[in-house]
Amino acid sequence: MCPKYFFRSGLVVLMLLVVGADAAFSQENPLEPTEILDESGGENGEESGGNDDEGDDDGYDLGEAPTRGADGNRIEEILITSQKRNTHDEQSISETSFSASDLKAMRIQDISDIARFTPGLEINTAFAASNPTLFIRGIGLKDYNANAAGAVPIFFDGMAINSPAGQLFQLFDVKNVTVLKGPQSGRWGRNATAGAIIVDSNLPDGDWSSSGSLTYGSYNDVEVEGAIGFPILEDTLSGRVAFTYQQRDGYTRNGCAGWDPVAAGYGEKSQARAKELYAALAPENTARDFWNNPNQSGRKKSQFAWGNTALAEQLSDSGSPSTGKQPRYDENGDPFYIQSTGFDQAYSTDPRCVVDSPGIVVTPAGEQFKIDRGLPPVSAGTFEPFPNNATLEEFQSLKPYTNNALNWAARGMLLYNPSEDVEILLSFHGGQNLGDSSHLQMVPAVSPKVPADALANCATSNSANVPCPFPGILEEPYFREPTLAGELGNWNESFGGAQGESLIEIPGILGPGNSALPGHRGSDPYLGFYDRDGQELLDVWGAGMIGRWDEGRFTLHSLTGYEGNQRLVEDEGDATPKRLLYADWSDKSWQVSQEFRVEVDRDDFSWQAGLYGLYEEVNAFNQFNGALQRNNTQRFDQSLNSLAAYASGHYDLINDRNSRPGVELLRLSGALRGSRDHKFFHLVSTLTCNNCEVAEIVKPETESATWSGITGDVMLSWTPIVRDEYDITLHAKFNHGIKNGHFNASLTNDPDPRQDEPLLTPVRPEAIDALEIGFDSSWLAKRVLLSAAFYRYWYKDLQVFDLVNEAGEIPTQQLLNGDANILGVEADLRILPVDGMTLGFGINWLDSTFADFVVTKRQAGRNTQRNNLAFNYAGNPTIAAPEFTLNGMAEYLYLMNWGTLAPRIDYSYQTRAYLDPQALELISMPAYWYLDLSLAFRTLDDTLEVAFWISNVTDKEYLVDVFDVTQEANVVLQVWGQPRMAGVTVSYYY
Repeated sequence: MCPKYFFRSGLVVLMLLVVGADAAFSQENPLEPTEILDESGGENGEESGGNDDEGDDDGYDLGEAPTRGADGNRIEEILITSQKRNTHDEQSISETSFSASDLKAMRIQDISDIARFTPGLEINTAFAASNPTLFIRGIGLKDYNANAAGAVPIFFDGMAINSPAGQLFQLFDVKNVTVLKGPQSGRWGRNATAGAIIVDSNLPDGDWSSSGSLTYGSYNDVEVEGAIGFPILEDTLSGRVAFTYQQRDGYTRNGCAGWDPVAAGYGEKSQARAKELYAALAPENTARDFWNNPNQSGRKKSQFAWGNTALAEQLSDSGSPSTGKQPRYDENGDPFYIQSTGFDQAYSTDPRCVVDSPGIVVTPAGEQFKIDRGLPPVSAGTFEPFPNNATLEEFQSLKPYTNNALNWAARGMLLYNPSEDVEILLSFHGGQNLGDSSHLQMVPAVSPKVPADALANCATSNSANVPCPFPGILEEPYFREPTLAGELGNWNESFGGAQGESLIEIPGILGPGNSALPGHRGSDPYLGFYDRDGQELLDVWGAGMIGRWDEGRFTLHSLTGYEGNQRLVEDEGDATPKRLLYADWSDKSWQVSQEFRVEVDRDDFSWQAGLYGLYEEVNAFNQFNGALQRNNTQRFDQSLNSLAAYASGHYDLINDRNSRPGVELLRLSGALRGSRDHKFFHLVSTLTCNNCEVAEIVKPETESATWSGITGDVMLSWTPIVRDEYDITLHAKFNHGIKNGHFNASLTNDPDPRQDEPLLTPVRPEAIDALEIGFDSSWLAKRVLLSAAFYRYWYKDLQVFDLVNEAGEIPTQQLLNGDANILGVEADLRILPVDGMTLGFGINWLDSTFADFVVTKRQAGRNTQRNNLAFNYAGNPTIAAPEFTLNGMAEYLYLMNWGTLAPRIDYSYQTRAYLDPQALELISMPAYWYLDLSLAFRTLDDTLEVAFWISNVTDKEYLVDVFDVTQEANVVLQVWGQPRMAGVTVSYYY
């Protein structure tokens, strides 16, 4: 981490100490106990439906020691009733909660892991340790830029982590993780149109306590985690520190590591060899007269020649364009070969790792060419390197395996209790990722064709700057494998050889040409052919102060926080041994936030009101050193000022003071929130290439925009009956939410004038109207817990990611607006059939489609010659929205004289999910099952545990993300999930 960021962090923390001590400020969430038992003995995460309207607990009882919990091994789907306020937000309806025991048993190590166990939640990432894209019930934003602001915010100990670079943090010494589903328009913190994820750490409790674990697993995986709590001043000041560390070898083999083309029968391509061959060709410094045929018919010409005709002929037969494909003839009819402007080693193509020529040796013909055209002179014999070609030396220094892991994180907390009415919590955290950047897989592919009749009127339409209308029905709604003469055709076919990888057929792509046979990809998703190792270097750090003052008549809360991060991703980019989409992503950001809230609780009526503010700065510097011997450099800066005021409350129309048969509790709840976001955005993109000057290709004007709006919700909950044997609560909620506008930060090329609006101006705010109706119940003396919810969303101007890739251009992430309709049903069932056994089932059915979504694309296929086409995606599924997701678990605690044996199974399934608006099969995640197993032994006093575990038991090959870059590189990029892992974890608790 840079010293200036440490200084900035320290300055902010000092300010927090001065301001926070006076205000005694606090946030409700982090300091409230999350395992408050209600009168029926159920945990907060397991709403019972009892008549407990006085069960609202606004106290901050921090004396509860961090514990594992006897029944913490459930995943709990909660439909919040009106009897007791949920720990995180009384206006929430449904959520999935994971206790510390759940996280440990399921080996949930970061936020992305919880998606497999949460119906309706999708988390994807193309990076190794940063920038996840989150979707709940089919809604999210698939934007990987540093300024991305998704529809699912993440709250860490009460503070929203706005930067995506800091959202995929390690989960360690965590008390619980909660996924709130549906819009959170009236909640504290940031607006959330799809839902929210909340992480609560274990807190100091004033007593000595400690825990630790050591894991060893597949690929030499070593994980160490520990925490210790301690008193400092009795009943007044206590602390807690925790840390985690992981190191694991890579699981993806690089078939190009240490590659020796000469040993494989291909010619050496290096600067030394190029100069050696150049000298052996004996280039002549004066031009010769020549004819194209030996009988001297036709026009006489003059050109520089190679003196060594025999070697020139040999190289020409090997395919070298530097020596000409056909001989020329002098005045005596003798053959010779003419020079090109530069000699390179394009002969003897290496089809496995494609070691390209490192550069050219300028010939006498090239020297004269520059003089004739007034270019800076370069002497013959000078070596000019190609800027973006991987050299032989680079291939030979590559690591044999990639996609490793190396990271650490730590956190420290101090809890100060000067009196029973005041509590102040200071926290500090930081961490680093030092592992590999994500290395993807590729499928050689040519993009689908556009029907010829769709282009008939393009000349007229485009001359008027009007896009060609196109219904979105492609002539071939699938991709094709490149032909053997294509850019990567020869290399692709070499997969089948002994040196490379066998091929398998895959759906969504056909064979080359007019073939109706299926296309192919490499059979092993954990074998790649790369020209770069690359790391993903990430530093994150932050500090916060949380406090509470209970005056008796009301309670004041405040949370102040600071977060910063700095990231460099050395991206291999294209999953090929050719440098087609080579990139370095570099960005940094910092934010400071402040929230004040007042709460008042009465017998029948409770309310809260607050103010929230956030300031954030993002700076990015990205380099795209791709093909075509050119480099794009992009810089952008963004600042955000966000302000909000909110109020919420509930009124008990009927409670235990006036209950009657059939109505134990009837509660009306509501919330209102006003927000305002103001953004400044500045982007500059420059282009450099051989024989051209540096040029700014995107105008550098600073853009600004302000968005504001009112959101809110109203909910009615009804508990008709409460008994020891069973209870049920029903609810209905209507919500109006917004997500403010967003700037497109991926622009690198000067856009077509007809594309100015969608690329240069920010996307409009998205708006949602949402209805949810559901129930929460327990049966058979709480041995059966059943919850279900029906939801219906109407989205206006939904913010949508679309990858616009054009021939000869860097793919652009385009952000657009489209309408969508969403309909779904969720259900969760928990069964305790016998003592010690828990069975769990969760399911989500989702019908999520675009209602009105027309996208204008420039050059949708190579045959369109930069014609603009208007694609209609209405009726297509929204992004990352599988129709069905389900999960389940089973655990049995077998009590023996010397301890407890706990076998456990966790499984999940999801149907196909499309990953861009085209809804093409190749750009999707196919359906798959996922299975985990574990067997844990715990001593009787719960101080020691030994757990054996297997993740991805069936070694299922499953996709995490897919990108269509066929226009630029003739490839589709795939991100694959991890293979089967197994290991053992030893844990202790004191």
